[in-house]
Amino acid sequence: MNIDLIQPDAYSADLLARFFVENVDETYISEADIEAGRALDTERWVGNLDEVVRDELLSTQKQVWLAHEDGQTYGFAILDHTQEWAVLEDIVVAKAARRSG
Repeated sequence: MNIDLIQPDAYSADLLARFFVENVDETYISEADIEAGRALDTERWVGNLDEVVRDELLSTQKQVWLAHEDGQTYGFAILDHTQEWAVLEDIVVAKAARRSG
């Protein structure tokens, strides 16, 4: 498994946003999702979740760490940072890869 820091372009941001939407449900919502505008509250995602995630991934202040192997995406993390602090905003793992170590 490879884990790389990436700077998504428009195409990869679209793919990762779709990956996000396909691999989360309402039980996944955290306070960070609400604060980032991905969720309305602890029970509802925003209606345009894919667009919100795509725009966030294209932000220059965010770091995106991608877990992948042989062309397959297993997950990614979004890190918001400055020189003084960092916040791990989200981690999304493919449903099929969960509980596999």
